[in-house]
Order: sequence, then structure tokens, then C-alpha cells
Amino acid sequence: DGSAGLRPRVRAVDCEMVGFGPKGKKSVLARISVVGRRGRVLLDCLVRPEVEVTDWRTAITGLDASCFEEASAAGDAASKVAPSSAGLPGLV
Repeated sequence: DGSAGLRPRVRAVDCEMVGFGPKGKKSVLARISVVGRRGRVLLDCLVRPEVEVTDWRTAITGLDASCFEEASAAGDAASKVAPSSAGLPGLV
């Protein structure tokens, strides 16, 4: 396949989820981060939940309502992720 000896293009994705619904038991995306093989940040984006958040899970996520005054809508975040994942199987 011509890739002998080449290092694979590796990226890591991390998502922070906040809670919604009764007692915050359901999860919705609030932040997405993508880093390259050497730890360089390729994307770090807040995503404004489209539902009312009932549990920010601040102790885990470090997020609260004040973080989202200028956050992207979910569709905007998806358009930012797609270019950074081009050509990588399994990453949308």
C-alpha cells in the first residue's frame, strides 16, 4: 500500500459532556478537543448545548453557564472538526 515505514497520522479526541433532563442524567456535548500525535492542539471548541443544562458537572468538566456566552452551536463545531479529521478512518 506504499505506507511502509511511514508513521500513521494519529489524532486524539476528547469530549466533555454536561447533563440535561431530570437530575442531569442524560448527556450532551459541551466541548470537543482534538490533538495531534505530538500533543499539539488542533481544535478546542465549546459547543452550546441545544437543551437546558441541569448539571454542568463542573467538578469534572470545569465548565459552567458563563463559559458559553460565545460558544459555537453544535453544527458550527461539527464543521470545525471535519477538516481536522480529513483522511482518517473512523473519525468524522
